[in-house]
Amino acid sequence: MEHFKGRVNYWLTFNEINVMSTMPWNAGGISLDADQKTKDIAAYNQLIASAKVVKIAHEIDANNKIGAMYCGHFSYANSASPDDVQGNNNFQDKMIYYIDVQSRGYYPNYKLKELERLNINLPKQTGDDEILRDGTVDFISFSYYMTHVCGSKTKGIFKGLNGLETGYKNPYLEKSDWGWEIDPKGLRIALNFLYDRYQKPVMVVENGLGAEDNLIKKQGHYTVEDDYRIDYLRKHLLEIEKAINIDGVPVMG
Repeated sequence: MEHFKGRVNYWLTFNEINVMSTMPWNAGGISLDADQKTKDIAAYNQLIASAKVVKIAHEIDANNKIGAMYCGHFSYANSASPDDVQGNNNFQDKMIYYIDVQSRGYYPNYKLKELERLNINLPKQTGDDEILRDGTVDFISFSYYMTHVCGSKTKGIFKGLNGLETGYKNPYLEKSDWGWEIDPKGLRIALNFLYDRYQKPVMVVENGLGAEDNLIKKQGHYTVEDDYRIDYLRKHLLEIEKAINIDGVPVMG
């Protein structure tokens, strides 16, 4: 940060920090078979580290803005059944609590009660509460590729490139070659969800279409005719425009 002072003002501490709940190896070099206690303690250390970086960043340059980065797991309830709605809420809480801490400066009650039920004691040291409180992020960033459907039987198990196996499918959406739901309107919903929850500017830092592209030879050169990718990006950008101009969400980029 000292090296890039005056040239770079936007920073993220941990990329997709909530991946600790689904792919702990990617999030912190922790075994995929790690128990909940191991993952929660690792996440706690990351959250403390992130808060310390926020403070350092602001001291180095008052123009620095530090963001949280959420792996965009957004979901719809499978039905109007209260059990499905509660199951969807439970899934969302499991994914979003990291950003709750980074944005608000303290652990949400629903996570504290979960830790209590599981008899998990976080390695809290003197001054940690103040570190979290004083190290809240300036904006919320996230990746967005698809949405999920969740309900009473959702466990949230990660399955390869197809994302999370929630136990449900969305019959209203097309899928990419990778099996990911294509949901441009879901991006507008996600932007509103994050801004309503945190009241901080938001930034989409990952979005795009993975596809099985085919090379086509034209005039002696190989190219990819990916109009489907252009269409994907266009539809998502139009939903961002609606979030800005109709809903009033302060989208940074």
